[in-house]
Amino acid sequence: MIRPRKQGGAALLELALTLPVLLTMLAYLVFYGRLLYTYEIMQKASRDATRYLSTASATNMHSPALVGQEIAVTQAILQSELGTMGAAASGAFVTILCNATLCNGGVLPTTVTVVVELGVQNDLPGYVNDFPAPWLIASQTMRYAGN
Repeated sequence: MIRPRKQGGAALLELALTLPVLLTMLAYLVFYGRLLYTYEIMQKASRDATRYLSTASATNMHSPALVGQEIAVTQAILQSELGTMGAAASGAFVTILCNATLCNGGVLPTTVTVVVELGVQNDLPGYVNDFPAPWLIASQTMRYAGN
């Protein structure tokens, strides 16, 4: 009977050859998973802020002096919800629009829009360093239904 040859480290060699590829694939998955998570938080925050602004008092939205308070509350809602992302949310750009222009009061809007823009940095040192820092944009528009 012939005895099979011992593999003598063949499994270790195969692991050494495939491990860098597998770790690189894992880094890509983690990065894109983080992008999806960040976008989901941005989308929910912009939706909640738009929902608040779309139901704000008509008196406040019509008054140039009081519309600033409604915008401040809307921004506070956004910052509160974006705060779950930690320090990454500090670089978010927020645009609040009434009828596709900045909310200045004087005219009741028919639509309100909240746009959140955020650049996501690559935090995976040693792997895929050439990843660009993509900008994510979450936008919500709702009809104004204030009383």
